[in-house]
Amino acid sequence: MATLGNTTQTGSAGSSIKTDTVKAVRYYLSENGNFTSITARIRKFLTCNTRCYIYADNDGVPGAQVVRSGTVNYGGGFATVVGVHTVAPAVPLTIGWYWLVVCSNQTGTGCTLAYTATEGGTGYQVVTTTNMYTTGGDDPLSETRAVDDNTFEVFATYEPTGGGGTNHTKALSDSVSVVDTISKILTAGSNFIKARFKSRNNMMRQSDWDQMKKDFPDTSKHDKDQMRRDTEELL
Repeated sequence: MATLGNTTQTGSAGSSIKTDTVKAVRYYLSENGNFTSITARIRKFLTCNTRCYIYADNDGVPGAQVVRSGTVNYGGGFATVVGVHTVAPAVPLTIGWYWLVVCSNQTGTGCTLAYTATEGGTGYQVVTTTNMYTTGGDDPLSETRAVDDNTFEVFATYEPTGGGGTNHTKALSDSVSVVDTISKILTAGSNFIKARFKSRNNMMRQSDWDQMKKDFPDTSKHDKDQMRRDTEELL
């Protein structure tokens, strides 16, 4: 299994999530996968329930809803708890940007999503006109938004189904194959050129030897052999 989102859940603060006020944070999915759950770390002050969603990205803001989870119910009292929201059946998503969204059944401030304070975060607080907990969520999510400079503690779990990383590996293998092919072509070309030069040198040596016999008809065989060796070394 693989995850999409913030799995480092150690924040000691929380930001309110309600029926009409949700938290949304954007992440990039680098491979295709079947999504099976969404996990959120909740800091609560009373009994509350939560639900999660995944929205497709629409030019940098949450767009169409693509995943809706089941609900998680928490008991009363103050506590920091981790809620695993089941997605059944699993939902397939492809490579791209997505928003993880968390809401609760509260209308007050009794339920919060844990976070780590950051600067320049990509999180959003979205105020909706409908009850996100009971109605199944707005689709698309297109109400009032405000940037929230926090790293929210929510992530989704999925089973990779190929694509993305796998395709990158395949592309790398294809590149290696191309390089090997080019290398073989260059080697064959080099061998061809060497063979032509060798043939050319042999022809020159034979012609020089024939000319030498004509120019020095009275030279001894020993001297002619030595002259031939000297000529071959020069060529």
